[in-house]
Amino acid sequence: MKKVETRVEDLEENQVIPQGDYGYIGRRISQRVTEVGHGFGELNSKQRGELFRDVNNGVKRIAGVGSRSQLRTKHYQKVIDFINDWEPSTATKTILRQMKEE
Repeated sequence: MKKVETRVEDLEENQVIPQGDYGYIGRRISQRVTEVGHGFGELNSKQRGELFRDVNNGVKRIAGVGSRSQLRTKHYQKVIDFINDWEPSTATKTILRQMKEE
């Protein structure tokens, strides 16, 4: 019986994230980019793109996936926690400042 419970749990955790939850992740990423972006003043689309690249790379790294479409139910809370805590890397911050000077 324990083996069946383990298999069911594994199947549940490895299901594709439901569309509503997947959509929420995308919206939360956009909100967080906007929140963080305020600290840099007026951002152009290239600068926003750098922030999106940074947060999306982080999401993929902490979940161990190659793209956001590969996220599974077991990743959901970990990804949301990451997004809520996310700050751009020092490299991304430097790139944003350099773009402002151009």
